[in-house]
Amino acid sequence: MGGDAGRRDGKHRGNAWLTPEAFLAQIRRAFGGVIDLDPCTEPHNPTGALHFFTADDDGLRRTWTGHVFVNPPYSPVEPWIDKAITSAAQGAQIYVLLPVRTDAAYHQRLLAAATDVLFIYRRLKFVPADGGKSGSPAFGSMVVGLGVSTAPLSHLGSRLCRPDLAGVAA
Repeated sequence: MGGDAGRRDGKHRGNAWLTPEAFLAQIRRAFGGVIDLDPCTEPHNPTGALHFFTADDDGLRRTWTGHVFVNPPYSPVEPWIDKAITSAAQGAQIYVLLPVRTDAAYHQRLLAAATDVLFIYRRLKFVPADGGKSGSPAFGSMVVGLGVSTAPLSHLGSRLCRPDLAGVAA
């Protein structure tokens, strides 16, 4: 799941890893049962979002509103992070699922904008979008809440909360 990911085109099949269904069920529950938008999914809409955009739709050029779940392509990830930050500032409530790479400058921007962060206890077993064998990546994952707290997901990992935003609703 790493390798040449930093050099891949955003539509490269190796960038698309589907979120495990058991984890998605937790995201749906945290959002009150429904994901309003998945801006970077596959044509068969595996998240079950009410609205979704595929690579052909280019979710980066679309408006994100409501309860948004983002498991961005591994590369390039920076535009997805920037779009999530901007969309949350405009009122969207967003959970972003990412590898834990807190030393990267783009992650620092995301963490500075975050309501809070959940570091997932175990490695998730992602499924390649091409239907190949699922597997755990060589890194941990985190969920970043933007405009929404990760408190409803706290049983899945360890939360890091910003004291200045402690009152943000779940």
